[in-house]
Amino acid sequence: MKVSDGDREKSKLFTTAVLIMLLMIAFTSHFFMHKWRVDLGSSVNTGKINTYLGTFLTFSQSIMIGLLNMILSAFIQFLSRLEKHKTESDLQYSMAEKTIISQTLNTVVIYSIVYLIYPLNPLSAYGIANTIGNLVMVIGIGNIVSSLILPSHWFWEFVRYLCLLGSDTTDMFQIEYNRLLELPAFTYNNAYSFYIIYTFVISFYGYIAPWTTSILLPVFFLQYWLDKFNLFKRYSYNIDIGYSYSQLMISIFELSMLAFAVSHFLWDQQIHFTENLVHKLANIASIAVVVLYLLNRKRVIKIVEKRLLNRKKVINISSYREKLMEPHNTNPKMFATENPAHNCFKSP
Repeated sequence: MKVSDGDREKSKLFTTAVLIMLLMIAFTSHFFMHKWRVDLGSSVNTGKINTYLGTFLTFSQSIMIGLLNMILSAFIQFLSRLEKHKTESDLQYSMAEKTIISQTLNTVVIYSIVYLIYPLNPLSAYGIANTIGNLVMVIGIGNIVSSLILPSHWFWEFVRYLCLLGSDTTDMFQIEYNRLLELPAFTYNNAYSFYIIYTFVISFYGYIAPWTTSILLPVFFLQYWLDKFNLFKRYSYNIDIGYSYSQLMISIFELSMLAFAVSHFLWDQQIHFTENLVHKLANIASIAVVVLYLLNRKRVIKIVEKRLLNRKKVINISSYREKLMEPHNTNPKMFATENPAHNCFKSP
């Protein structure tokens, strides 16, 4: 069935409306949870009860943020497939962009807005530093445990077993039989979004919770090897995401520098009660430098590679067919001269 571009645009608008509604629900949840913490922080006396209660509430809010990210990811995967993209690569691009933007708003932006509406001492038991510490632990450990157990993987394995049990495979077309046998496809958007959101959180809140930076490296190390094992052993790889997809993820990763610079400007005023003009000007200058770099990213990379690293221009890689079509080939290294099997037929 042919789908027009107008229908695709309508589906995209519907997906955007649903995501905005979910983010509004997330904002409301953050707002009332934080307001409740502020009220309790001002009414409960200092002591062990105050510390334990504050830790419990911040831990609960961290779990709520993680659950909201999981709900957003599930809705995005379902709604993006309703958009009827032309290619599978377009679908992966769409899911990655929506997942990263929505989870960044839920994890970083919305909570910061709520905190600025109802400010609280960030270093107290009810403060944002305690919340971010719990959030980093919950997201990191939760994602590692989820990747290790893979509840969704076993669910689809059970569904596939039931389909094979009650199906007569002799009357199936080959493509239908392949769908029953092949493992679920590896979701790159979920994998990339975890690394990116985790980096954004630590970059943005690392100024008030510096110990979270030491958690990032072991979490990334364990998650990398789990993703590698799952990719080759538990999932199928039927989509070539391509070079441009990887470049898009790298460009998004570089936005963490902007989050780091903005966080110094924002949280420096929340922690230090006396304003320091030098610190403020330095923070503004760092934001300006990062923005200039992001706007001229390609030009800066070329200058660094050429003048500082002394890298020569890489020759464009051509296929064997393209080399054969060239009228005057001056490159001696090609398939006809480098393939050992081809050289066997040469006379000594």
